[in-house]
Amino acid sequence: MKVFTRALVIGLLSVATAQAQEEKTYVEPDQNCRALLTSDDNLTDVLIAAWTLGYLSSAKDASYSVDSGNIQTALDILMERCAATPEASMIALLREDTSEQAGAEVASNEPGSEQDARALLSRFLSADTDRADLTMSLRPTEEDIRSVYEDELAERLIQSYEGLFRPGVAIGPNGGQTELLTWHARTDALIAGKDILQEFPGGYKEVVPFMKPGHTIVRFKFVEPGETLGMAFDGLIYTGERWVFMPKPWRSLP
Repeated sequence: MKVFTRALVIGLLSVATAQAQEEKTYVEPDQNCRALLTSDDNLTDVLIAAWTLGYLSSAKDASYSVDSGNIQTALDILMERCAATPEASMIALLREDTSEQAGAEVASNEPGSEQDARALLSRFLSADTDRADLTMSLRPTEEDIRSVYEDELAERLIQSYEGLFRPGVAIGPNGGQTELLTWHARTDALIAGKDILQEFPGGYKEVVPFMKPGHTIVRFKFVEPGETLGMAFDGLIYTGERWVFMPKPWRSLP
């Protein structure tokens, strides 16, 4: 499937390049968004999306792949932005706060992204995975814990997680649970009481006073196809260097 998608995108871009050279089609950052996005020309759509993904990669120092999914996502985001401000230029749609929001919605390959988290968690769904070994690889060090939580709670968590990560302990799905659901947030958003906090277990409302900003945190479930109930976990955290698993921190509250 990946090979087919890559071939499709390469084909689209090759056709777009050839047509652009022949028809002198182009996209300028200061062009009006409504004039460009209401065009029925597929070539223009591909050029707009490729330019948008390139702009976001440069502005956010990230890596946004030019694939069929991201092309459509980029166009959807731009259409929504342009509908709100139809007189804006293309570049204005992506500057400042819009660049951050749009960049978050386009799939990113960089470490700590939602795509990165899902790639890691999807390994638990494979029957070939040694789930105990994979679970132990997520064991947080004392330094990891202190980087995420203030000392008052960190001291207790160090002891708690020491007992949790015993040889043979493994997280993963039950039989028939072949799909993955994730909720991806920044600790900054939880600390600020943003709506995403409601998607995490209630205990996090008591934990946020001890939480440090600047980290990615993920809640996840392994579920049967079409279901929303399943094996639920929380506390997959990207420390800035690696993913660690620190579940149910409220149980160690002083």
